[in-house]
Amino acid sequence: MPPHVRPSGQFNRKLFTLSHTRLLFSLVLLVMIFPAYGVETSIQFEMIARTNVTAIPEGLGTFGGLSEAPAIDSEGNIAFVGGGGFDSNGNLQSGIYTFINGQYQKVADKNTLIPGDGGAKFTAFYGSDLNDIDMGRVAFRANTVASATLLGLYSNAGQANSKDLVELALVDGNEWTESSHPRIDGQQVAMRGKLPDGYTEMLLWDGSDATMDFLDPGVGYIISPNTQASISGDATIFRRYKTGSSQLVISRSGKIEVLATIDSTAIPGQPGLVFSNFNFSPVVDKGGQDAAFRGRGGDVQGVYKRVNGGALRTVADTTMFAPGTDSNVFSFFDEAGISLANGHVAFLGLGQNFLNGIYTDVGESLSVIVDDKDNNAINLDGKLEQVSDIRFSSKSFAYTPNGYMIVFRAALESGGTAIIRATINTTTSIQPDTLFSGGFES
Repeated sequence: MPPHVRPSGQFNRKLFTLSHTRLLFSLVLLVMIFPAYGVETSIQFEMIARTNVTAIPEGLGTFGGLSEAPAIDSEGNIAFVGGGGFDSNGNLQSGIYTFINGQYQKVADKNTLIPGDGGAKFTAFYGSDLNDIDMGRVAFRANTVASATLLGLYSNAGQANSKDLVELALVDGNEWTESSHPRIDGQQVAMRGKLPDGYTEMLLWDGSDATMDFLDPGVGYIISPNTQASISGDATIFRRYKTGSSQLVISRSGKIEVLATIDSTAIPGQPGLVFSNFNFSPVVDKGGQDAAFRGRGGDVQGVYKRVNGGALRTVADTTMFAPGTDSNVFSFFDEAGISLANGHVAFLGLGQNFLNGIYTDVGESLSVIVDDKDNNAINLDGKLEQVSDIRFSSKSFAYTPNGYMIVFRAALESGGTAIIRATINTTTSIQPDTLFSGGFES
């Protein structure tokens, strides 16, 4: 399949006016000695699964629907929910599947026995769930009874065989009254749930069915309801609160680090503004050294990150033009659509006139991966396809041996929906005339 290569979005360069010819000469000499370097990015798209085309693993026929939030790990493996048509037992098919080394595998479907449930089988998998994958192993949510009153969280992480599943928590049973989407890192899984006593807790599972630890939010604090789990090594990130204080914190080795505090922490690049709100889906990476989240203060909403334990910085906000457009300003950033990998961020951003796209700061500057307006034409299987209804989650971006990868779901103008993997290629180029592309006045 020939790759589809498109240069990243570029911002217009301003013309600089200098009044002194000697300064101009000095700058020219400087560029001759130290040529300018730039990072160029290109993107290659690959079809992973398509409705009415891709066969259902260990099922009948082809997928009729695909999940809104596929997940990818640092090896480029993909997990997704899919379904469609009836199987030989008369069940409307649905399940969770992986794409590993070019091969589709079933993790569980409605013919799979629920671990420890006396021969009962799963009854439903939801395409809107944010399931996760790491090292080819998956953590996911599924219904356990036809009445949909019981929901379980399951994983094959840490098991001898990928077909071996373990129940992590039973929701609306004795363990939880509600749950978050699970997050997996190696053999560990993190998930947020509410106990029968009404308190929200974060559960850490270590890959066995013996050890489950509750995360301590700190003296006097309570974990905020709806906080989604994110884990990297021994670090987790979550929102916590007590009377008069609400914070975004990282817990690492039993110690709490405050990342930002509402009504106190300054918004980077916005003098006089402090954060008034954080999203419920912050993400953490590199053992807690890196973090990213959506925040708001005043009339500004943005995506923010910190790298290598440094200061907070702005990735994008509602004062900026969306790259790949002439004058479309960001208006909103999706709550669960911020993902973090190797110090860089990818996110789902929305703009005016219903602009919807995936953007990243991989490379020298912010660039567009794909959107549903001017950048909606991509090459898939050697054919130019136009996409719309783009969906992406906090688990859809990874740094792999083959480069940065993004996985997303989109509707295709030619029909159906598809799960698509985008590989971002970066190269460093010498651009000796870049500084003077606009010219100077003497």
